[in-house]
Amino acid sequence: MLKFLRRYNKAILMVGGSILMVLFLLPSTTNQIGQNMMNKAVAYADGRKVTVLDMQEAVREIEVLERLNPGLLQGLGVGRRPEHWYLLVHEARQAGLIGGPKEARKDLPQDMLDMMRASASESQMDRLLANVRGVLRLVSSSSAGSLYSSREAVLLGQKMFDTASVNIVVVPAGKIGESLPVPDEARLVEHFEKYKDTDPLSDPMGIGYRRADAVQVEWLSIDRASIEAAFVPDPIEVNKYWRQNQAKFTGEFTAVKAQVEQEYERTQVDLALSRVADVLKRELFRSTSALPADGAYKALPADWSQKMPKLADLSALADAEMRKQFPSLTQGPTVTANDGVWRTGSDLSRLPAVGFSFLQQGNGGRLMFSQLALTMRELVGPSLFAVQENMVIGPLQDFRGSLFYFRVVASRKAGPPASLDEVREVVSRDVRTLDGFERLKSEKEQYRERAVADGLTKLAESAAVTVRQGVEVTGQMVRPIAGSQTPDQSLDEPEFREAIMALARRLDPKVDATTIDASLRTSVAASPRARGLIVGQIVRYRPMTVEQFRSNAEAIARFAAGELGGEGIISAFSYERLRERHDFKIVGGDEESESEADVRQAEAAPAGG
Repeated sequence: MLKFLRRYNKAILMVGGSILMVLFLLPSTTNQIGQNMMNKAVAYADGRKVTVLDMQEAVREIEVLERLNPGLLQGLGVGRRPEHWYLLVHEARQAGLIGGPKEARKDLPQDMLDMMRASASESQMDRLLANVRGVLRLVSSSSAGSLYSSREAVLLGQKMFDTASVNIVVVPAGKIGESLPVPDEARLVEHFEKYKDTDPLSDPMGIGYRRADAVQVEWLSIDRASIEAAFVPDPIEVNKYWRQNQAKFTGEFTAVKAQVEQEYERTQVDLALSRVADVLKRELFRSTSALPADGAYKALPADWSQKMPKLADLSALADAEMRKQFPSLTQGPTVTANDGVWRTGSDLSRLPAVGFSFLQQGNGGRLMFSQLALTMRELVGPSLFAVQENMVIGPLQDFRGSLFYFRVVASRKAGPPASLDEVREVVSRDVRTLDGFERLKSEKEQYRERAVADGLTKLAESAAVTVRQGVEVTGQMVRPIAGSQTPDQSLDEPEFREAIMALARRLDPKVDATTIDASLRTSVAASPRARGLIVGQIVRYRPMTVEQFRSNAEAIARFAAGELGGEGIISAFSYERLRERHDFKIVGGDEESESEADVRQAEAAPAGG
């Protein structure tokens, strides 16, 4: 299998940011170097050069889709293979199926757009959305309609659009497990050995103790809002700024004074932050310039922990520089010391303030703090960013313009815990949860009878949970709960969906479902993802309308491709078939080769200090 992501991950993900972070002291020719490297050919398709930048965009789009719609990548067989996604988009573009920015955002919920903005610029977001719509059109236009008859089309439509509103109680297995006997040592050891090297994301119940790459970090924050709060506009300078920018501010000074002051403040705060960044840049360079090179890294002396620049010292330098222009500053830079906690990428992304910071790349992209902190040599080997332990990296920024510098103090590679004692408490809890789940499965009918006889409210009270009102269920999916744009994946259990819809279709949609005997509209299913029993009662049934069926022919066709043997259509867009059609060739020869010579040629100098 082509290991493209692995081979070119460094060149694709990191080349732009490396140039920004590492070569910040070099002249403006750096930009030309970056452009040359980003334009380096890594493959050819239909005789056209495919550059590092092209593949970088493909990688970024896959990362966003993995968060927002992993089912799309799985259904198309793309996985995490950027060259496959690139070829799908390439073919859709050749077919004229990719629209413009206005069409790309059509009918998308605002919270999804906000989530995308966290990891992509506006132009990148529009491009991704347009590419996704184009690829879907490409696949659905390939004779999907021939896969099914009119009767089958109706059945598929019903599976998609027949909807039951359901009140749900999830009885947690963990709660039941708490009342069960404490597992003995032999049971704990057996369980630990079984799951110690299992990724919890791969287990239906989320059980597994394999730990992801993790780091301990400390960081320096320079808050833009505190500088803005200390800004006191000089009336003379504000008026001078207005006179120098007449083209921008049309009208008399008194009419545009507020606008001028706001713009003048922005420029002065920008200038102050730029000066702070320059001061810290020089200090970091001074503190590391005498260190011998170790390839793209620095060879750190044994006593580096005593000699390395302290964040507190950098904070004092930044504070002094800021107060030159803003003497009334009340809150200067802050340092968050290492607390000894191991943090994975997701943990880093949840840190206040710094967790939302990013490295702005030259092509408009952003590399998030959580990603950058895990690209260090001690974890992933040589990379273009050349991040290593005990070196200060920065500046990063957030969407408000605050600046951040961080240092990885220690790192821990992915792998199983060394012993049961490291995760004993979690193992004990998980064993009880599994036992509780088995107990619940054996008592499913009893819980259904309790829901019918006493109602969901009493059942929820006995389980110390709440009733989830109005969850919309179809034969295809569990839709987002009212007030949310994101579905609860733990409720999306096929057994539960199918049982609910089987009951719903026996109900008269013209009759208030809550007046019908509860035994005819109550279902129970054991759900590993929910870690318990899903007990649901139908409160409303809405069958598919003729208008829904007629206006969703394209969606039904796409659904048919997956439900009725559409593998033939999907296989037409497999990587192998696309590669043949577009004469896709990797630069460097054998695609199965694990050689990274081409990547090493693109590697740059170390970053930080």
